[in-house]
Amino acid sequence: MYADTTAVILAGGQGQRIAGQDKGLLVYQGKPLIEHAIDALKPFYKNIIVSANRNQDVYQQYTFPVVVDTAYKSKQEHKGPLAGIEASMKAASTPYIMVCACDIVNLPEDLFKSLQSRKVAADITIARDAVREQYLLSIWKTTLLSDIADAINNNELAVYKFLQKHHAQYVSFTDAQWVNINSEE
Repeated sequence: MYADTTAVILAGGQGQRIAGQDKGLLVYQGKPLIEHAIDALKPFYKNIIVSANRNQDVYQQYTFPVVVDTAYKSKQEHKGPLAGIEASMKAASTPYIMVCACDIVNLPEDLFKSLQSRKVAADITIARDAVREQYLLSIWKTTLLSDIADAINNNELAVYKFLQKHHAQYVSFTDAQWVNINSEE
């Protein structure tokens, strides 16, 4: 287990591509997406946090801490994944967080080992498959918290733009078989 890293399951999105449904609660292969994420992370991480802006009572049943984005708490505004990362960093007591979007399933076991083994060399260590970078399958140093807060306060919400301003490295998984669930089908 990676004791210096808290796993963060991002489940706080608006579900725009799935008619506003809570993506973490969508059923895929017989169980909610949140359970796929938990099953993938639990063997590697003692500390797990769920970032969710709605249905917190449902997510709390999984017995992990549930955090809500600050902007969502105060104004019911969705500020995107950076806000979930910020809220999770505030709750984490470790120097790193492993960000995992709830809608990415079939994660290979070597994913976490590969990312973990390279994390000290950059601010953010990101998985890349044969097609593109998976910004929300990544390890972040929690020392980035104030920079993330500044970006959110300045309404600079795009993760890829934040990455351009920080030392990010990519770990290739060219044979990756993971699936990103972006529809109800």
